[in-house]
Amino acid sequence: MRTLVAVTLVASLLAAVAIAASSDNISSNQVVEGFRISPIPEANLTFKRHQRALVGLGSYIVNGTGGCGGCHSFPEYLPAAPGDPFTALPSAQSLKTVTSANYNVMHYLAGGQCFGPFMARNITPDSD
Repeated sequence: MRTLVAVTLVASLLAAVAIAASSDNISSNQVVEGFRISPIPEANLTFKRHQRALVGLGSYIVNGTGGCGGCHSFPEYLPAAPGDPFTALPSAQSLKTVTSANYNVMHYLAGGQCFGPFMARNITPDSD
């Protein structure tokens, strides 16, 4: 049952990406938001210039609506400093900005989370 739900979710996300990618109407707001919520800064990403909108949209889906990092990054967050879940940030984060967590960017979307006999797969474009 869980496998069927997971397959359905992945198929729905892939269909949404295919529809968005096939149209010229990719929302610039979604692209901007996708880069804003990505745990990996845009400056650290490598892509061809004409792919920028697709990468931003993919980040919007993966990091926002899909929440893929929860299962496909293990552990999703690195240990925080005692009493501070948001390591390396000022202790008084502004309520008017997005709170940043200590994401495990070295293993981001590389799989490894186990669900009984099943393991979340590496969904990065990097084969290593």
